[in-house]
Amino acid sequence: MPRPRNKDELIKDINAEFSKLCKIINETPKNILQDDFKSPLPSNSRDKNAKDVLIHLYEWQVMLQNFISNNLDFKGGKFTPKAEISPFLPHPYNWRTYPKLNVEIWQKHQSTNFESALYLLKSSHQSILALAQKFSDNELFDKKHFAFTGATNLGSYVISASCSHYVWAIKQLKSGLKHS
Repeated sequence: MPRPRNKDELIKDINAEFSKLCKIINETPKNILQDDFKSPLPSNSRDKNAKDVLIHLYEWQVMLQNFISNNLDFKGGKFTPKAEISPFLPHPYNWRTYPKLNVEIWQKHQSTNFESALYLLKSSHQSILALAQKFSDNELFDKKHFAFTGATNLGSYVISASCSHYVWAIKQLKSGLKHS
């Protein structure tokens, strides 16, 4: 799929990729979803099972929601920037150290069960859709529209935390569940 260039394409892609992800989950027996992967991708030694993958998606969507709410007020159907710019990643992480954040997320959720992870992801997915709907095409896709996004656009952040991340998760699940 080509990268979304407007809000309609973005919403369509988010829903399409989430549907593919849910199809895998719905077609896999629950006991297999709760077991550790038999064939994880070699590039991902962190996520051991479907719950780990789903909770990773959820936490990154929470970071996206926080990034937006920390940088924008929404009043009267309009977004206004806050005085101080907050980064996407929580302190002390940056784009060079975010793999450590991913490990911290994994550790934080070792006692989270699969059902809870799925519920949290479905909830954050709906929140991301609702949030994306509030923005105009220009607000989402014009570079530098909001100062807090730097040289990129807000849509790139939304894509990364939703449809592109779902594509990643689908690959993880297909590989990990392949020989289960």
